[in-house]
Amino acid sequence: RYLLLQPGRKAGKETIIEALWPEHDYESGNNLLHQATSSLRRILEPDLPEKFPSRYLEYEGERLFLRLPPGSLIDFEQFETNLHAAMSSRKADLIQEALRLYTGDLLPQDQFFDWTAELRTHLSELYMEGLVTLATLYLEQEDYADALDRVNQVMRLDPWNEEAALIGMKTYLQLGSAPHALRLYNHLQCRYRIFP
Repeated sequence: RYLLLQPGRKAGKETIIEALWPEHDYESGNNLLHQATSSLRRILEPDLPEKFPSRYLEYEGERLFLRLPPGSLIDFEQFETNLHAAMSSRKADLIQEALRLYTGDLLPQDQFFDWTAELRTHLSELYMEGLVTLATLYLEQEDYADALDRVNQVMRLDPWNEEAALIGMKTYLQLGSAPHALRLYNHLQCRYRIFP
């Protein structure tokens, strides 16, 4: 999982040891890395004879590479690529389709490791950006129910999302519901009183 998130799916041994076993010195961390790569080789290639090179894990000096089979798809990469393209197209159906590829937090079993935090946050923020873009398009198309559905999705994930609140206010005003718009405004105003 660590290598899957690294640029080029590669990392130096020392970097891997520091990320996965920070409490160990280099020698004991190197032993743990050797055990982990041996276990992973057996899982990925159970029929691979001992001492034969792996097709998927490859050492080049002090760097370890993860080689994926041709045609492999990585779900979070596919989500990111498709959503960027869909938002650029400004087509609601394509954005909705791309948003379906997001299945929640990246590697939830690794949520307390620093090496997952940056990408997890990036993907979550991208998902919300897609929802906000979709809400904006629905508002422009006067599809108010769908606009509010997307606004509510964002507000459940990030109750202080200003863009979503603004779209929600505009949508309620288009529907002639000023009290609902005012409620969203007061919700945000309350945030700035609490967190100046």
